[in-house]
Amino acid sequence: MRGDQLAAVDAADFKKAWEIRQAHPHGAIDVEIFPQHCKPETNAKAAGMRATALMLLIQIAPEDMLKGAVVEAQPTEALLEAFADMPLTEGEAFSVQELLRSVREGL
Repeated sequence: MRGDQLAAVDAADFKKAWEIRQAHPHGAIDVEIFPQHCKPETNAKAAGMRATALMLLIQIAPEDMLKGAVVEAQPTEALLEAFADMPLTEGEAFSVQELLRSVREGL
């Protein structure tokens, strides 16, 4: 729900959610698919929402803004790890600069 904090998720599970999101970039995904690919303790809904948010960021951000964090339209491992853990609030903006600072600092 808008304004709710999205749980941080395990980086490995977030990578799985990212792969699922990438396999269906233009379509809706049933949120029930994510728990099948995540550890039981992972908030799979949050992983899926984070994957969708990252996909939208990569699609709309100017290419030079994400230089080094995105290579050939794919996020680097460092970006995936940072995005899995960064504070996100549903329906609210986040700081791309803070995200990129985390990527550069290697978390």
